[in-house]
Amino acid sequence: MPVRSNEFQRLIYLLHHQLHDRAIVVESAMVPDCFGGSEQEVDVLIEEPVGMINMLIGIECRDRSRPASIEWVQQMRGKHEHRTDKLVLVSRSGFTRGGLEEAEKYGIEVMDLGEAYETDWNVVVNKLEQLFVGQFSFNISKGHAVLEDNGAGSDDPEISAAEPLYPPDGTPPRPVGEVARENLREPHAARELMNLFYQNKDQTRATVTLETPGGYFLVDTSGAQRRVKAIRLEVECDLRMTPISLQHGTVGTAHVAWGRTTNGDDELFLVASEQQWQRGRSALRIASKDQQTEVVIHLTDDSS
Repeated sequence: MPVRSNEFQRLIYLLHHQLHDRAIVVESAMVPDCFGGSEQEVDVLIEEPVGMINMLIGIECRDRSRPASIEWVQQMRGKHEHRTDKLVLVSRSGFTRGGLEEAEKYGIEVMDLGEAYETDWNVVVNKLEQLFVGQFSFNISKGHAVLEDNGAGSDDPEISAAEPLYPPDGTPPRPVGEVARENLREPHAARELMNLFYQNKDQTRATVTLETPGGYFLVDTSGAQRRVKAIRLEVECDLRMTPISLQHGTVGTAHVAWGRTTNGDDELFLVASEQQWQRGRSALRIASKDQQTEVVIHLTDDSS
């Protein structure tokens, strides 16, 4: 990610990332000129399906103490010409009259960052001053294969993370540890583990059984193929709780609370948003301090 990405840009990125369910949202995207010109960096790019085509929506963020001028609006309009289908400009301090008139003239959508407390309806995010983010790290201490042909009373054989697990289609085998980690990254499996450890805070170990894809098998010491229906893992958990102090504002019609902190080598950026008559949403961005890796996790529980 380019170094110039700032907190305000990150807030807008996360907000649109969680509000656009069907779209691809990218921060600091490099976008080419459709006539073959050079690429330009766009603060936030949304690729949204509209009918049979994908519409490119470009968002530029201005984090300054003064309102955005007509010159900035003109500069952004020129930058996005022949690159995006729609341009949205977001200024923390709003726009000058000339800037607003220029944006309206060319169909550019503008947003500022208002104070959420000025609203006349209650929203949850206005009441949030601090949130604690729990980070779970899992370590697989031991694994067993649950075999389809294991006899009654027989123990499931212990397997190592490097044990090859063979797919039925003849493709190269995959290490058991890789298959297990892939399963644990699935939202439902991770949520079950986190709920187990969170409800039993004194517990640091758990046993979890993960179903394997159909037809996978191991090869025993005699060369016989043994079909595996599941992998049973003994998992150790480490839970770290990190407080994040929140700021408040409105972006367009969304009421937003956001905050940033660090935990070890990770940078945490949380945004919670709510709009009238809609369920509140939240998203957490976890990135390495050198910005080389990142993951965005949607924290809203849609099951209720």
